[in-house]
Amino acid sequence: MLKEFSLIEGGAIIPEHWQSDRVKAEIASILGVKIEEIEAINYWLKQIWVKLVGKGSKFVSYRSLSFWFDDALLLIETCQDVVFFEQLGAMFRYELKYHAKYYSCDRLTRLQDAWQQQLPQFQTEASRLLLQLARQKEALKWQENCLKLLAQCRDWHSLDECYWQIRENGQDFRDLTEVIQAINDFYHQKSDELNQSGDFWTSL
Repeated sequence: MLKEFSLIEGGAIIPEHWQSDRVKAEIASILGVKIEEIEAINYWLKQIWVKLVGKGSKFVSYRSLSFWFDDALLLIETCQDVVFFEQLGAMFRYELKYHAKYYSCDRLTRLQDAWQQQLPQFQTEASRLLLQLARQKEALKWQENCLKLLAQCRDWHSLDECYWQIRENGQDFRDLTEVIQAINDFYHQKSDELNQSGDFWTSL
């Protein structure tokens, strides 16, 4: 399971992108003060620091603002990446574990509905990704064995024969260009080495 952390710590929500005038208006409403009484606002990692004119300072939770929920909902609705969707899941688990009191039943329902709507496509994508990773792992293992076989060749004839046998047996991985290219590069490098040592010509 992915490490759980807040939406801000995960870089999913960036308060600095919020419209400052609207943020100030919301904070003023939450604190029960006039907008003019707010001297400064600083976005800290865990909460918002608010400096009031002649009244010291106060802290306001990010989750008290409508911006927070709007961004959280938008993150789910617009997510197109299966890896980021998994990361979002970890971040929302953190939210519900430590900050559930800031989420009303209505907001939780809307988040849950959005999540359920997105989930099927990412479950399919996750399965596809797992199959892709398994195939990549298999290809890299095959590549490793092929490179060992080529490295053991002591003359050009055995090298060439081994190489073309590898090409024939590796048809299943021909679409993985980086895997095939590494073998091709090693083959040409080995050919040059044998050529320079004279084994290229003596084997003809």
